Amino acid sequence: ILGQTMSFYVETNRDTWDELRKIVQAVLPEGAASLTRETPLRDNAAWDWVAQVTLLLEVERVFRVRCSVSEIAYLKTLGDVVALIDSKRG
Repeated sequence: ILGQTMSFYVETNRDTWDELRKIVQAVLPEGAASLTRETPLRDNAAWDWVAQVTLLLEVERVFRVRCSVSEIAYLKTLGDVVALIDSKRG
């Protein structure tokens, strides 16, 4: 379903944060109103574990990166996700 609504792929010169916000808004439209880099991935009332997994799968697909389980375990905020993506994209 998300592949149909998000048919773009991120180029290396685009801003990672802006693209991540688009992904979050597609996955969780009701929880995306006040996103910041400090927005937690866990303990967020609008995001259950299914939404978190969907978000991370979309991040991998859109940004064309692969994240290990140990890398994902350390993600606490959306800012952490941005940093991980940027580190993988060089």
